[in-house]
Amino acid sequence: MDLCLKLGLLLVIYTAVNASDISVYIPQIAQKITTNVTDRSFVLVQPNCIFTQYPTTNVWVVVALNKSFSTISDSALSTPIPYSSYRNGLYNYYHTLLVSAGKYPCLPSDSTSNKVIQIGSETCKGNQFCNGVLSNNQTYRAKFILLNSSGIFDTTKWSNEIILQQGKSFQGNTGLPSGRSGGMIVLTSILSVLMAFLLLSVIAALIFGGRDLCWKRTMLNQKHSDRNMDFMPRSTYRSRYDNMYLVS
Repeated sequence: MDLCLKLGLLLVIYTAVNASDISVYIPQIAQKITTNVTDRSFVLVQPNCIFTQYPTTNVWVVVALNKSFSTISDSALSTPIPYSSYRNGLYNYYHTLLVSAGKYPCLPSDSTSNKVIQIGSETCKGNQFCNGVLSNNQTYRAKFILLNSSGIFDTTKWSNEIILQQGKSFQGNTGLPSGRSGGMIVLTSILSVLMAFLLLSVIAALIFGGRDLCWKRTMLNQKHSDRNMDFMPRSTYRSRYDNMYLVS
């Protein structure tokens, strides 16, 4: 009886400790990855060995704008929000990278730091809950949540503020190619028109120049023929013209 009581007590303690691991866990940027933060994405360390007591429960990554994460309640996170709704400005957060908790198993300590999650790595074609690119004029936070059929089951803490590298701003629907200003586009258009005009001029010069060359060659051949007639013996000249009269 004492043994069963001890085993039960150990089980309760183990479950309580693991549960507390989830609630106190803070998502971390992967420090061993060189490009752990770019102007479009960031890389988190996988939360391995954190959800081991719930291997079949769904785990989402929630990405939120830093300016509004503190106003997002756990009950609000119970309904998954697609990236498209966030991108269109309907929400300040979204859910992505849905997996079962068993996908984050316990690993040897020497390999745990090599398992990472990149946030913002997809182009999002046809997938509402995609892992879409981020905008570098915003700062972000992330957390992991467990959802079951009843709603949110457990959640980690929010990460620290994540500041993306400042580079080219997100182009969105501006219609301009990435990395080119309006002045560059106008200059490129003008140069293209000038190149087309120059090409047409060269083609026209070749056409008319070729005609002029043919005309000069014809005139030169005609002069050469007249000269041959002038130096032809008179008897030959007469006989040729006599044959012309006979034929006619």
